[in-house]
Amino acid sequence: MTLVNYTFGTCATAATNADQWVMWTNSTTVAQTIDAWQNWITTYNSKGKWIGQQPHEQERARELQERIARADRELKERDQRAQGLLMSYLNPIQRADLEKNGWFLVDGKSGARYRIRKGSLTGNVDVLNEDGSVRHRLCAHDRMIGTPLHDQLLAQKFHLEHYEAEFLRIANRS
Repeated sequence: MTLVNYTFGTCATAATNADQWVMWTNSTTVAQTIDAWQNWITTYNSKGKWIGQQPHEQERARELQERIARADRELKERDQRAQGLLMSYLNPIQRADLEKNGWFLVDGKSGARYRIRKGSLTGNVDVLNEDGSVRHRLCAHDRMIGTPLHDQLLAQKFHLEHYEAEFLRIANRS
């Protein structure tokens, strides 16, 4: 069965059920999975008419769209709360560095200085030399899918400040 092509959100267009299946099974994030699933069940043409769906299927598709929109709002609210919490635990210099540069500095109990970058969690902790150059990078973060980035950064900050040796023991080094 060939479906009418369309694009929804960031989901790529798939022309056949087989393409839809590949898109869905290759999804790596919740958002991609939801997009692929929605693409699968809500074939929609450019004139705003449902194609090949019964009224109950159309209602199910609308309900799914509403759930996705609600989940997106909840994710944004959760991320904003996490950012507010992180900012409340940073000192004024760390807040300014994070806002201006996308990173902040943390001093461990050993006297080592670390730069925590917010762009990604992969290798986002720089171990700094005395001159500020990067000696090497560390990667250690919560494995739970969906933990807000700013909560991860706060956990790294606390870990480095209070349990530095444990953080260094579990972190991957690059």
